[in-house]
Amino acid sequence: MAARHDFDIWRGNNQPAVKFIFPFDIASSSFILRLTIDETTYSYSSDDGELLIEETDNSVVWPYTIAISREIPLGKNTQYELERRVSGGEQRTYLYGYITGRGGLNDD
Repeated sequence: MAARHDFDIWRGNNQPAVKFIFPFDIASSSFILRLTIDETTYSYSSDDGELLIEETDNSVVWPYTIAISREIPLGKNTQYELERRVSGGEQRTYLYGYITGRGGLNDD
């Protein structure tokens, strides 16, 4: 069963990157992060370099952009899922939840 983990992003920023840490070895894995904003789905993949796999601490990092942080609406309106794919066919969603958009009055 996937675990729920909600987090916040300050709109108009690109730091700090979002880091998901796993309690198991993630070597030989790829990850896909999907966001749903309004009715639009955005996908980010470790295969495409949009998610960074750090095997030293078994983490996946999403270095989101200022542009995508601006797309996230104010409040708890954006849903996400983080899926792990392992060579051999395993496909499993490990995390899901809401991204809360905060702030955003700053100038880009």
